[in-house]
Amino acid sequence: MSSKSSTHKSLAIQDQKNSLFDKYILTCMLDKNGFIIDISKAFLEFLGYKERDVKNQKYRFLISKYANEKVIDEIKKTLNSGFTFNGEIKSKKKNSEVFWANITISPLYDEDRKKIAYMCILSDTTHEKKLQELSITDSITEFYNRNYFDIYMKKELLNSIKSGYIFSLILLDINCPNPNNVSYGVLEEDKAISTIANVLRNNKYVKTNPVFRLRGEEFAVIVINENAGYIRALVESVFESITTLQIKSAFSEIGKNMTISGGVVSIDTALKNVSSIEVLDIAETNLLKAKEQGENKVVYDVEDLDKKKDEKDTISILPNREMLINDLVHLDKHSMLILLRLNHINSLKSIYGINGVSKIVSSKIEELQDILLDNTATLYSLNLQEFAILVTDEKLFDKYFSLIKYSVLEDTMITLSAFEESDAPIVTMSAGIAYGIKNILHNADVVLQEALLRKQSYLIYEDSRDVIDKEVESINRMKVYKKALVDGAIVPYFQPIVDSKTGEIIKYEALARLISNDEVISPYYFLESSREDKTFEAFSRQMMQKVFNVYSKNDINVTINVTYENLISDDMIKYIKNRLDKYGGDGITFEILESEEIKDYKVVEKFILMAKEYGCNISIDDFGSGYSNFTNVLLLNIDYIKLDGSLIEKLNSDENVLNVVKSIIDFAKGANMKTIAEFVSSKELSDKVVELGIDYSQGYHFSEPKSPAELGLAYDNI
Repeated sequence: MSSKSSTHKSLAIQDQKNSLFDKYILTCMLDKNGFIIDISKAFLEFLGYKERDVKNQKYRFLISKYANEKVIDEIKKTLNSGFTFNGEIKSKKKNSEVFWANITISPLYDEDRKKIAYMCILSDTTHEKKLQELSITDSITEFYNRNYFDIYMKKELLNSIKSGYIFSLILLDINCPNPNNVSYGVLEEDKAISTIANVLRNNKYVKTNPVFRLRGEEFAVIVINENAGYIRALVESVFESITTLQIKSAFSEIGKNMTISGGVVSIDTALKNVSSIEVLDIAETNLLKAKEQGENKVVYDVEDLDKKKDEKDTISILPNREMLINDLVHLDKHSMLILLRLNHINSLKSIYGINGVSKIVSSKIEELQDILLDNTATLYSLNLQEFAILVTDEKLFDKYFSLIKYSVLEDTMITLSAFEESDAPIVTMSAGIAYGIKNILHNADVVLQEALLRKQSYLIYEDSRDVIDKEVESINRMKVYKKALVDGAIVPYFQPIVDSKTGEIIKYEALARLISNDEVISPYYFLESSREDKTFEAFSRQMMQKVFNVYSKNDINVTINVTYENLISDDMIKYIKNRLDKYGGDGITFEILESEEIKDYKVVEKFILMAKEYGCNISIDDFGSGYSNFTNVLLLNIDYIKLDGSLIEKLNSDENVLNVVKSIIDFAKGANMKTIAEFVSSKELSDKVVELGIDYSQGYHFSEPKSPAELGLAYDNI
């Protein structure tokens, strides 16, 4: 081929590329002073302008309609410095439609490296932004929803504490004349709520402060750094505008006035230390008092917080696991999570009893609260022996690390009146620490388990551990795992699977745990060790033997996990048949992990046919996780599909995930299979699962995995 024809071909390809860019990519070119000198057809079409409208206009013409001035200033600095700018803008099209976009502005140079122009590229993110807004907005009132209320209140209270501001929370319960949907009608109720929302939105005081719809006709208003006179004026103004409203029921043309109750709390954070839970508790108590006093009443009292703390059970007022997971889902910046475990809890129970352990736990909580008094972090109670501390201010990471290392993790003698001085328990804690935004609960849990295995007081999760450290950890894990295998210390814990609508337990899933030095270790590491050591089959047999032992002695249904590795082993299949011959299979469900490991579905089908002969049910685990093959699964004789937990966790925050789950549910119903949702960690998720029609649920909202003894099940020590 001649060089001339080659050149023509290259030019032709370049022309096609330019044409495609012009048609599909939102780009424009700016001169070195920021004036538009060229713009793509795609960009013009997106904005709704003609080329003559934008040529020779300053770049601000495109992005300054709604753009934050800080963003504009940052763009200016970037243009002047010669660096590339990446950021997000909010602006307006010609037809006044608002849009969001990611924007990149990069300098262009001539052959002498002199800056001659800038290339600007936009990526439309409006859809994602709208989905984000929908996840925090109530559909009827367009106010913020309850989910966002918890996040916003915690954040603003923390900001108020840092600045010494007055933090006020106003709860309003608006009582429609006919609250009963049977006589009133759902549509009428929605109209009434919409009417209330419009009145609140147009109130001169309320419209300058964030409003939240909590439930039904209950609303909340958060006010920052306003005095008592302003708060009273706001409340009186709202009462006046609401109580003059009249509402008609579906069966009466006679309008009746609405009534309202209010509970208010205002805390001067410069004088009092208070948590978001305590603020909400006081406001709800005041609202209840107002209702008891009659119609159109409001209570402003603030109780003595120190006395209130003394009277309440310390553990009960702490945020729980559900709240931690909710906070982590909405985490938007680099944070620090510290997981803490009270060591040797079973030994403490046997020596001091459950009441003694409760006193020990309360003492440790007070110790933890003492280091959090400035409200720069949140303390959570996950269960009787595990706690979490979430720190979102990066400047405080070192401070809290030092406090944990040199205070909390030091051996502590509990000196309570419940114990004689000579009998006072020495209490230790272990910690797993992780940093980041995503997966920090998992990462902190991984290093907590590692710290327990290595008998260290704490470990920090690091992505960039060097090879030597990893090898040492692997050897340590292998030692602990092998000892547990020899000692018979691989044990089953059981987590209930419940009917989504009724909450009734239908069966238990058996989950492997390792007991080491009186500690219960999660399977993150030892399962890998079992595969590395080629003892996975021995591990599976030990686990299965103990599960069948519990199954044979109790009137319960049990789910047993099996892997593709188990199914391709002739010896393992013979062992399973031996167990089924001995104990039967009517109450057994085998749960098969649906993953990329499955190379031959005929092997899976053969196992299913064998298990069905014994009356067993079959479930597919982690369905929808990315490897699911609908066609192959449909050909198998499956009874249950367990939806992957990573999908369930995002049901209330990701529209795309919601659509995927709906598709799987439809698929399952069409194939006559029941569905199970795992990782159901909150009431909101449980309600969503019921709404979607998922048959069964499993997760910490119902119960964490427990030992047979904790569940009151009979078993032999094997």
